[in-house]
Amino acid sequence: MRVPDWLVPDPRLVLGVIVFIALISRLAWINVPGRAIVFDEPFYVNAARIILNDDLPVGSTYAHSLRGYDPNTEHPPLGKVLMAASIRLLGDNPYGWRMLSLLAGMAAIFLIYGIVRAGGGDPWFGVLAAGLLSFENLAMTHSRLGALDMPLVAFMLFGAWCALRGWPVLAAAGFALASLIKIDGIYGLIAVLLLFAGQAAWEHKQTGTWSREKFRAGALMTAAYVPMFIGGLWILDLMFTRYHFPWDHLAHILSYGVALKNPGGYPVTEILSGNRFIQQSSPWQWLVNQVQMDYYVSNHIVSRHAGVTLTRTMVHLRGAMNPLIIGAAPFGFFFVVWRAWKFGDTLAMFALAWIAVNYLPYYPLQILAHRDNYLFYILPTVPALVIALAQFLRQAALPQIVILGYCSAVVVAFILYFPFRLFPWLF
Repeated sequence: MRVPDWLVPDPRLVLGVIVFIALISRLAWINVPGRAIVFDEPFYVNAARIILNDDLPVGSTYAHSLRGYDPNTEHPPLGKVLMAASIRLLGDNPYGWRMLSLLAGMAAIFLIYGIVRAGGGDPWFGVLAAGLLSFENLAMTHSRLGALDMPLVAFMLFGAWCALRGWPVLAAAGFALASLIKIDGIYGLIAVLLLFAGQAAWEHKQTGTWSREKFRAGALMTAAYVPMFIGGLWILDLMFTRYHFPWDHLAHILSYGVALKNPGGYPVTEILSGNRFIQQSSPWQWLVNQVQMDYYVSNHIVSRHAGVTLTRTMVHLRGAMNPLIIGAAPFGFFFVVWRAWKFGDTLAMFALAWIAVNYLPYYPLQILAHRDNYLFYILPTVPALVIALAQFLRQAALPQIVILGYCSAVVVAFILYFPFRLFPWLF
């Protein structure tokens, strides 16, 4: 069944509506909870407060750290410095703590659209990808937390967009800024280099010659990234840490990451506030949305009768993906494998390279190094998953009614996983 052309709106209008809904869903109740206690907020928000020379309550994270210096040295300083600037501008309140992630989450939606268009996709392809990211619950939740994950993703996507536009130096800047928030930002650079290598190999297969343009762009991007990242880390360290040389800080970051391991294997049951729950997970569990993480739960007492207390969950912030998106992701993955092999499609190759670099390394880290892993580690991979799924929806010749039905189901799942229960009787 085909929708009549006169009923099809302008894709730019649809994108505008999607962006508006995404903004409202991320901004609404962003001040709940009113304390920086969600997920990893105590680490990053308190680090920003220390950078600002603010006092912390006795017993809180980093309360005894040296004022003016970033105490969260397992990551580079940039993310906490940007959060400190937000706090100084908006106040030491939920808006100040979480605005950086909100802006990054919104930027990621625009950048996904831009990446699709720069990679040769049509406007509706871009709208589908942006819409899927807008209604992806893990991305939405991390867009309203005082943490580093969405700023990391946004700068990585900025680098990818610049690379696809043919701006290797700006791409290097994006990846360097991402790496100055979390060292994982270098995965974006590696993914784009893998994309360029794939494109060069495809061109060689078709023409018998190697693309000098791709190798030149990759070399220029790498050559620009190294001094930007090392120099940026050096400047930030001299200003906000007690490290005098960036390689000393890098050695600490790498040693800290290596030490995060669980030799006994998974699952691990942890105790928080007297409740036992499983938090750590394996990368293959992420593919089926397993071992979801409770970031913040608020229950409301409905009634007490005969010694029985009835409660309803009113707020449930959790690390969990939209089940309709991760559940359908295999269709997108195998479709882009076929598109990349058959046609050398740029966006298919991009999605595969991004998934390979940002997701697959967790398997050897899990199996060989027994590295601690958590479901939210898949967040940088999510943009590639939604691009692959959007390409399947747009280019697999599916009936339009099927596409509309699936997108409607994604929105319904997004509402059901939305952390603020407007209609608690549905849950």
